Amino acid sequence: ELNAETFDTLAQLAELVRRTLEWDSMAPDNAIAATVENGIVTLEGKVPYTSQRLDAARVITNLADVRGVVNKIEVIEPRVAPHAVRAAIVDALSRQAEREMEHLQIDIVDGRVTLTGNVHSDAERRAIIGATTGLEGVEEVIPQLHVVA
Repeated sequence: ELNAETFDTLAQLAELVRRTLEWDSMAPDNAIAATVENGIVTLEGKVPYTSQRLDAARVITNLADVRGVVNKIEVIEPRVAPHAVRAAIVDALSRQAEREMEHLQIDIVDGRVTLTGNVHSDAERRAIIGATTGLEGVEEVIPQLHVVA
């Protein structure tokens, strides 16, 4: 049952979600709509990068009184040819990862990038995944990277 106190709490939480998206998210806040019901925040809209979609949900998840986040944000990246995605990944990895890439395999199908191989540290693994996630044309990263000493 909704009473005045519940309504105030819902309105306050909705306002907090809106402000958080404006200030703390890398996603363009005008591209995202948020609704709140029973502490569950549903995010909807369209953004150009997967990293923005993930970041919007991440910043909302940590708010007080949020019991869960349903992320319905769509990534509307332009379709990029697999060879262009591969070149961008190789370029980004060469800048961010300190180790040679000769032991990594990169497979790309419909914007889904599978990274396979061995890395020398968890930090290197995170750097490779992070560098790949934010690239245009990458909708999903499937890391199959193993840390070996």
